[in-house]
Amino acid sequence: MPPTRLDVVVQTLKRSQRVAMECQLQYVVVIYDLAVVKLAMQVQCTEAPFYDNVFICFGQFHILMKYCAELGHIIDGSDSPDILTETEVLAPGSLNGFLSGKHYNT
Repeated sequence: MPPTRLDVVVQTLKRSQRVAMECQLQYVVVIYDLAVVKLAMQVQCTEAPFYDNVFICFGQFHILMKYCAELGHIIDGSDSPDILTETEVLAPGSLNGFLSGKHYNT
């Protein structure tokens, strides 16, 4: 099933709570992709206080993208973009994607 289906999100939240209970933990941390975080937080708000012991986090990939976007904002105000392209660290066509935090290679 696609992870962005609402019933799948609800099931992962319930399973996470079950794991926390089996491990005798008061809270559980769940890490989701951005699209799933939005759904999980909607479920958490709608079903409050049932999922109040679940701490929903963004995945590291999205955190890194946001960090790169903020770094790009700082770099954009300096001469660094010219240096990055002149030294061939970045191709001229990749510069805007890098500065916005949207360009990445896997």
